[in-house]
Amino acid sequence: MGLMRRFFTLVLLLLASGAATCAANDDLLPANIRAKLSAPRHTIPNFTVCRGGYLVLTGQLLPHMADFVYACLVKNKAFRTLYVDLVGGDVATALTIAKTLEEFGVEVVVDGRCFSACADYLLPSAKNVRILPGSLVGIHNRRFQRF
Repeated sequence: MGLMRRFFTLVLLLLASGAATCAANDDLLPANIRAKLSAPRHTIPNFTVCRGGYLVLTGQLLPHMADFVYACLVKNKAFRTLYVDLVGGDVATALTIAKTLEEFGVEVVVDGRCFSACADYLLPSAKNVRILPGSLVGIHNRRFQRF
């Protein structure tokens, strides 16, 4: 148990040591949103974007976000990447979004944080996961559960 905890602490320290970067030159990415709103690093506004080639979720997972993600992917066949900066949120919403990500084969890019429900459900269901330098992923101490 102690060895596993040290390993995850080391991984988090390594991830935190990089500089935060954006994946593209678009003002809609979470790192740019935080800068424009002058929000402190420990707070993130709830924000959803489905335009300009980007599907973005920030803040907390709220119930309306599941329908938002599904509608965006149905309407925009070319969108296959979801950018997240999430500190957790509603588990039922996360499970619904996870099912949608699997159905459409969506990649998840962590640009900031992916904690709690984001890390526990969205990342495992993604076709591919990229964690940008300076970003953090926080996984709960979970045992296998069948839903």
